[in-house]
Amino acid sequence: MSKEKNLSKLFELQFSGLKFGNHDFEFDIPETFFEVYPAFDFVSKGELKINLSLEKKSTMLILNTNVKGNVTTACDRCGDDVASPIENDFKLIVKFGDKPFEDNDEIIQIPESSYKLELLNLFYEYILVSMPLRFVHEEGKCNKEVMDKLSKHLVEEEEEEKIDPRWDALKNLK
Repeated sequence: MSKEKNLSKLFELQFSGLKFGNHDFEFDIPETFFEVYPAFDFVSKGELKINLSLEKKSTMLILNTNVKGNVTTACDRCGDDVASPIENDFKLIVKFGDKPFEDNDEIIQIPESSYKLELLNLFYEYILVSMPLRFVHEEGKCNKEVMDKLSKHLVEEEEEEKIDPRWDALKNLK
């Protein structure tokens, strides 16, 4: 069986037997999660938990999700491993219905005959958008040897180039 199918089974949430009201679930993200998705090739290690609070109603499910943990990647400055914290909250409304409906980021629709939610792709999206834009060590914590070599190649910024006075004249036209 493929890794994705095994993962998919870990992240199935059967809601049909649940009573109306609030229910809490916790999901540990295994290392294989980062191996399945090519978008996570840069992650060497991940320790993430997803806490899901589900409110079951007669016509919908309301999911409040918290993603929290650390991912280890190469530092964007020095290339050494750096652990970066991740934490983010999401809310999703899952409506039951069979009429045409256009899903969006906050509301999706599933058939009324559904009895479970497959959360793998949802968690993938949540983790992906929770990633920091840059993975860097705290100031002064990067590999000193690499930073010394890089500092030799820094280009000093020159003063702003003189702007052609003809452009200044155009700015005054209104």
